[in-house]
Parts: sequence; C-alpha cells; structure tokens
Amino acid sequence: MIINSTNNHQMINKDKQKKIEDINSIENRIYYPTWDNFPPKQKSIAKHKETHLLSMGGIMSLCAKPGVGKSSLMEAFISSHLNNNCDSLGINIHLTHKRDKILICDTERSIWESHKAWTKLMKRASIEKGSKNDEKVIFANLKALSVNDKKSYIDNFLTKNKDIGLIVFDGASDFIYNTNDLVESNKFIEWINTFDTDIALMFTIHTNPTDNKPRGHLGSELCRKSESVLLAKKSDDIFEITTDFEDGKNRHGKHESWNYRYCQEIDMFISADYVKIDNKRLNNKWYKTALEIFAKEDLMRFSDIVTKIQEITGKDYAKSKGVFFDNFQNKICIKENIEDKPFWRIIR
Repeated sequence: MIINSTNNHQMINKDKQKKIEDINSIENRIYYPTWDNFPPKQKSIAKHKETHLLSMGGIMSLCAKPGVGKSSLMEAFISSHLNNNCDSLGINIHLTHKRDKILICDTERSIWESHKAWTKLMKRASIEKGSKNDEKVIFANLKALSVNDKKSYIDNFLTKNKDIGLIVFDGASDFIYNTNDLVESNKFIEWINTFDTDIALMFTIHTNPTDNKPRGHLGSELCRKSESVLLAKKSDDIFEITTDFEDGKNRHGKHESWNYRYCQEIDMFISADYVKIDNKRLNNKWYKTALEIFAKEDLMRFSDIVTKIQEITGKDYAKSKGVFFDNFQNKICIKENIEDKPFWRIIR
C-alpha cells in the first residue's frame, strides 16, 4: 500500500489554513472597547418629529392586530426616504449617502397586492415614472419562496448590494416555521445579527388576539432586541401609533403617540390630529352647526365651510370667518392636507 504523503500534507495545510481563516473571521466581528477605538457616533435614521426611534444598525418593531395597516404604515414610513416633504404618517427616514437603499421584503401578499402597495408608496412620495428616485427602494415579493430560500435571497442580495441601509421585514413570522419554537426563533435572531452592523432593520409583528403583546417567542425576542417598539391600534375611525404601552419602548428617546386615519377620497391612510370630543362639547351649539354643515361631507374646504356658516347664521362673510376661527378651528374641526391641499374635517 502506497501512501501519498505529499497529498496528505497538503490536506493538513488546507485544514490548518481554513481554521486560521475561521478564527480571523470571528475576531474581525468582535469589538473590544479601548480608550482609543471610539466607534462612529450614533446615527439616527428614523425619527418622529425630533424624537429618535431607530439608529443605524438598530431594530424597530411595529406591532398590531390584523386590519390596522401594518404594511401600509411601513410603506408610508419608507416614502419619506424618497420625499421628506410627503405625508409619511409620522416617521421620517434619513439614511447615509453610503447606504441609501431600502429593501422591503413582502412575504404575505399576492403579486397584485404588492404592485398596488408599491404604486401607493410612489404616489405618496410623488414619484413618477422615469424618476431615478424610485431606485432607492427595492420592493421584493418573497411569498413564493420557502423559509430557507427567503434567507438565502437576502444573504445573496446583501452580498451583491453594499448600499443597503435598511431592511423591512413585512411579516417576520414568515422567516421561520414556528414562531413559538425557542431554538428556531433564536437561530433567526442569530442570523440577522450576522448582517453588516450599519444595516438597520424594521419588523412588522402580529399581536395576540386578546391583548397587545407580540405574538410568539419570535415576537417577544424581536421586541426585546429592538430599540423602539411601536403599537398601531384603532379607535372608531381614528388610528393611533404609540410607544407608550405595556410592551412598548423607546430606548434612546421619550415615549411618543400620534394619529392617522383612512381617507376614502385618495384610498390611503393620512396623518390626523385628534382631539377627543367630550359630552359638554357635543352639546355645544357650534358643534351642532358643524354637524349640519358636514352632514354629507367628510372633508371640506375652508371657504365652503365659511359660506355655510354665513348661510346658517345670516352673518356676513367676514364675521362668519371669525365664527370659524373662534369656535371651529382645532376645537371641533381639524385641518388635514390631502395631496398638499388643505381641507377641514369635523371631529366626530
């Protein structure tokens, strides 16, 4: 029997080399704080007004029950990256020049629904065909892929695209087989931790049917890892987004709450101020007048409201304007901008 010692020696050397490369790879991913190796200053990439919600490399989770519009909310948030003056439902995205692309992973909807959602995103941002801006958002429908193929797609995508600064997982539970499986959930967390530390992540998470807690072990773990956890919920015709609930948090900022609502005229959610009408105000004569004015209308222009006040009260136009400013504005009516045009809505 002849033993080829040269080949064996080469195989041993290759094994040694691979072990050294593996060790170096692990070491390169470990950070050791010292007096001199300050990391880059924390970069805020998502805010509500001036309140920080998400850092570069951080995680933000949006929890809600079905029907509240989690996907639409995420797409609205993303629209601010394309147009920072659009109505992005309370959150503004600010990515770096080096990583200025966003990958949205849709795992639940049909391709028809995905295209409709993408179209609405572009409409919200006032992006038209031929604009280069739409290339900053990559909308990928992964519904047809298996769990493993979804992960492989993202791994390969990130290898080829070094300019991704944010990944939106619209349907975190679709990346594992069982959201209540501790081992599988932890493997998912381990996987996303291998991404470049400059890539931020956003997740939509279902809540339990009977409360606002994130569903399953995966939901709990993602919220625990998140620097901000938001809840979207509905009350009558008004929806609320808040960090101020039992499982909510904003690790590096104060609690925030704000509102949005569905606008039938443009078939989209829009931002909405909200003032609760108490019983005393319901009985106010001007509120009854407003109900008469808005009887068949959801939204009205300022001039049309003043004209109606004039018709009902018999006052001239100037005095009717005074009635509006003294008794209607921000008391029983609030202003909403629809496609950059001002309208007023009665608070019901």
